Amino acid sequence: MAEIVRQRDGQFAVRPKKSGDFCVTAHFQTPRPETKIYLIHAVGVQNSGEVDEQTYQEEVLHFVNIERRKRNLQPLQLSERLSEFAAIRAREVVIFFSHRRPDGSDFHTVNIGKFLEIGENINGGAKNPEQVVQSWMGSPAHRANILYPGYKYMGVAHIFSSNSKYGNYWVQWFGNF
Repeated sequence: MAEIVRQRDGQFAVRPKKSGDFCVTAHFQTPRPETKIYLIHAVGVQNSGEVDEQTYQEEVLHFVNIERRKRNLQPLQLSERLSEFAAIRAREVVIFFSHRRPDGSDFHTVNIGKFLEIGENINGGAKNPEQVVQSWMGSPAHRANILYPGYKYMGVAHIFSSNSKYGNYWVQWFGNF
């Protein structure tokens, strides 16, 4: 199934309700113009569209900042650049679930020199932003990244791959300029 959602710019978009689904909009030239929406299940593709991923990023940031506020820490800000790095790593952890990259190098080699201090959390299997943050908070090393007072920025990426071990993959990056 899919639902029609209003985006921030006031336009409407179709958002899949099931991971692995994506939407194709077909426009037909007929005497009475109409738009038909078809929902197709695709195997092994990235989850959802831009709207869902942006919402996921904002929700992960929200839950992380709740944990930080509980401990009187400054809230993190979402960084587009860190989210780009996280997206690269998310594609990689589907293939090789590790803080090392598939070529054997450390995760931080994705950082192209902009961030002075960086950290990474990865997760396989969490179904939504709240669940992934709870999982990270239950792990001492991941929790330390979330609660490190020196970090000011965070990026996050999520990928769904139906033909994989965990299905849902999450990568969270932290950093400072």
